[in-house]
Amino acid sequence: MSPISTCAKMPAALTANTTPTKNGFKDHGCELVRLTDRDIIEFTRHKNSQAWKGALSAADYVLRETVLSKSQMISSHPGSLLVFLLRSKKDQTPFCSIELLVRAAWKYHLSKDEKTVQRKDILSGCIGGVYTHPEHRGNGYARIMVDELKKYVVQNNVLGKDGFLFLYSEIGEYYAKNGFKSFGVDLIKISLDNVTGCDEQTRKDTDLNSDITTTNTTTTTTTTTTTTTTAEFIKYHNFEALMGLYETKLDNEIRSQVMADGKARVTVVPSSNIIDWFHLRAKFVTYKLFPPIKSSLSLSESQLDFATESYDTIRSALEHTQPYTFGIQLKNTNNEIIGFAIWTIDWTNAESNKATLLKAVSFDNDPIIVEKLITSTLRHLKTNKIHGVATKDCTIWESEIAKEVKNYLVKTFDAQTGIENGSRSAGLMIDEEEDALLRLGDLLWEENTKLPWF
Repeated sequence: MSPISTCAKMPAALTANTTPTKNGFKDHGCELVRLTDRDIIEFTRHKNSQAWKGALSAADYVLRETVLSKSQMISSHPGSLLVFLLRSKKDQTPFCSIELLVRAAWKYHLSKDEKTVQRKDILSGCIGGVYTHPEHRGNGYARIMVDELKKYVVQNNVLGKDGFLFLYSEIGEYYAKNGFKSFGVDLIKISLDNVTGCDEQTRKDTDLNSDITTTNTTTTTTTTTTTTTTAEFIKYHNFEALMGLYETKLDNEIRSQVMADGKARVTVVPSSNIIDWFHLRAKFVTYKLFPPIKSSLSLSESQLDFATESYDTIRSALEHTQPYTFGIQLKNTNNEIIGFAIWTIDWTNAESNKATLLKAVSFDNDPIIVEKLITSTLRHLKTNKIHGVATKDCTIWESEIAKEVKNYLVKTFDAQTGIENGSRSAGLMIDEEEDALLRLGDLLWEENTKLPWF
C-alpha cells in the first residue's frame, strides 16, 4: 500500500454485497461501506492503481495487493486489513476508498506507585490507500471518509479504547483537520555513485569482516578497544530470530525511558512479519518486471499462480528469485549478534531501482557499529545488481539513526539530509484524554520510522 493521496468498470455487486457503516453523512448524502466482496475490493484498487502502481501494470498492481494480503502481517492474528468505500446514498456512486491495517502494538505507562513500568498489548490502525476518484475531487470526500472511518473504528471497537491510529500523508498537513497530529520525519539520501563497491569478481566486501577500533578519551586517559567482528548476509524470509532480539531491545529501551521521564509511550510491535511484508512486495515487483525463464525453475515455480497459491507456496518459490539478500548482521568473537541492518528494494521502472533502509541497529547503541553496517549495506547494493540493473540510491529515515551516524554519512558519502518526506507521518489516540497527552508531548509515539509504514 502507499501513502495517502487525494479505472475500471464498477462491479454490479457493489450495491448488493456491501455493508453500510452506522455513520451515513446526512448532510453530504454519503455513506461509508465496509467491503468484503473481492470484485469490489479489486475495483477500488484498480482505480487507485493510477496513483501507486509504479512500475507495474494496473492488473499486476491489483494482484500485488492480493498477494500482500496473504502475508502473515495481514493474515495472522491480530493482523487484518479492512477496505472501505465512500459512496452516494442516493445512487451508490463511488467517490473514494480507504484501507485500514490493524496490527499488534504496545502501550507503556508508569504504575500507580511509579515504581514499575507496565506494558499493555493493544492494537494500532494504519490508514492507507486513501484515493478519491478524479471526477469527484474538490468536494472534501477524502476528509469526510477519514472522519467516518474514525467513527467506525470507535463504534465497532476495532482497536479498543487503548489503541491508536496513524497515517502517512502525501499532502502535508491536510489531515490535521481530521484530528491527526503530525510527526513528520525528514529523509537522508545517499547516491551509490558516491560508494565504492566490493570486488566485482569475488563479490566479497573486504571491509566486512574486520576489526572495529573505538577510542575513548577522557581528561586523563585514552582507552582504545579493538573488537573483531564477522558479518553474515541475511536472505529473504530469515528475519524472525533477529527481529525477536530487536523486540526485546526495543521493549527494554522503552521501559527505561518511561521510568526516566514518566511519559507513556506507544509503538507498533516490530515483528518480522512486517519485514517479510516489505520483502514480499519487493520480490513480487521484481518477479513481474523480470519473469523467470521457465527452464531455469521447477514446474511449480514457473507456473506460479499468485492469485490462487498459498502464502507458503509463493514464499518458497520466491526464495529462488532475485533479489536474494535483504540484510546483514555482525557478530563478535563469542558469536553473539551485535548489530544488523535490513533494507528493501523499490522499482521506478525496469531500468531503475532504489533501496530503503528499514532498520540499522547496534545492540549496544554503538554508532560505529551502525556506521559499519550501513557502509557494508551500501557496498553490497553498489556491487550486486538486480537482473543487471544497478541500484541508484539508498534512503534512510532520519529517525532511524543517531546524529553521529548522520554526520558520518554526510562526511563519507556526501549524503543529502533534511529532505522533505513525501510520507508525512501523523498519529491520533483513540482515547480523547490520551490524545490530548499526545499533542502535548506527554505521550510519545515510538518507532516512527520506515518500519510501520503502509
